[in-house]
Formats: sequence, C-alpha cells, structure tokens
Amino acid sequence: MAKFAVFFCYATTSWATFIAKPSDRRAAIRTMLENLEGTLDELYFMLSEWDGMAILDLPDVEGAVALSAAMKSSGAFERLETHELIAPDRLPDALAKSRALVSEYRPPGV
Repeated sequence: MAKFAVFFCYATTSWATFIAKPSDRRAAIRTMLENLEGTLDELYFMLSEWDGMAILDLPDVEGAVALSAAMKSSGAFERLETHELIAPDRLPDALAKSRALVSEYRPPGV
C-alpha cells in the first residue's frame, strides 16, 4: 500500500452547507476509499491556509489520481492537493539509485 496526504480547502458553498447540516466527513471518505481498496488513516481540520488534510492508504497511484479527480469534479473544493508520502525506510534505496545516476546526469548545455 502507498500512503498519501490530501490537503484541501472547501469552497465557501461547502462550508455553508457543512455549517447548516454537519456530517461525518470520515464516513464519506471511507466509502470512496472502499471502492479503491484503500483505507483512511485519519482526517484533520486545520487553522491554516488549508482547511484540512487526510492521510490515506491506497494500493497504487492510479487510485490516488481517481480519488483526486472525483473530489475535484464535485465542486466542493477551492483547492485540493494529493502528495505521495515516502517512509524513511524507503529513502536509503532511493538514494542508492540516485548515487548510481549522479555520474550519468549532464546539466543543460554540457
């Protein structure tokens, strides 16, 4: 499973609806994730430039793309960003591959 962070800002109309009729957003997210064979680690709301973030587990990046596209197409969000998270134990292998490529890279104009 791959882990993703989804940062979001609701549209003003979404906030108005949410205030008038609060609902469990975790349940709504979990329903979508079940269709993708994914799970919700947690959902947080924030006092920042973002209204909140969710941490998700999905089998693949295609699932993350599908989820992001479905959420964006709803019109409920002003902004939405999905980021794949890389666990610290995966970094050494990635850096080893990078080390092997360093001598191969040619900057522009060289």
